[in-house]
Amino acid sequence: MPYSPPDSVVVGRIQRAFPSDELRERARATNLVEREREFNIVALFYTLSFGFAAGSDHSLQAFLERYVEMADCDELSYAALHEWFEPGFVALLREILDDQSRSRGLSTRGRGTYEQDKPPVFMLAGLRSGNRYVLPAKAADESTIRLLLIGQQESLTVYTDGFRAYEPLDGDDAFTREYVVHSDGEYTGGDVHVNTCESHGSLVRSWLSPYRGVSKDKLTPYLRAL
Repeated sequence: MPYSPPDSVVVGRIQRAFPSDELRERARATNLVEREREFNIVALFYTLSFGFAAGSDHSLQAFLERYVEMADCDELSYAALHEWFEPGFVALLREILDDQSRSRGLSTRGRGTYEQDKPPVFMLAGLRSGNRYVLPAKAADESTIRLLLIGQQESLTVYTDGFRAYEPLDGDDAFTREYVVHSDGEYTGGDVHVNTCESHGSLVRSWLSPYRGVSKDKLTPYLRAL
């Protein structure tokens, strides 16, 4: 089926909610865009919003074609596109959408809780073993984190993000904690990163999306398949 542009009313509403000038300013503030001619944040965001998702063909080639058309640029290579979708860009998209939701009163700042029917889910990845674990919990606090790490070998090195619940590990001789702070634009520091967990987390969301909602008390069985 050929690509059919979305309704003009939908396009207008998206453009009013996410003005092009604001998108450019956000990208520049995060140092994500060094040269506008190589990375058109406006075209990329709008392609993701309606230029690509509105069509019936959701292939990577279709995405490239929609972006090239919207950015009015020459042909884009798969390699160039792959380089754009780094953790920094994903974090920027999440920030843009979260801010818009908060401005409309649809969400509040902070992490979800079990009581709000948004239980925290921890991702554990062994850099040497390659093992990965997806563990839902009732709280995202120090005691839960320590419980998850029970039984690990002595002198365990833990890579985390800047979430405050991890901070008590800094003063514990059983752990060597190294971390990156995403809110400061830091996503890697030498060998230190949480990209594996972030990537696996995106798979979890894709895995659960067809179910249109899962009971928080039955979440564990659904995640065992991962």
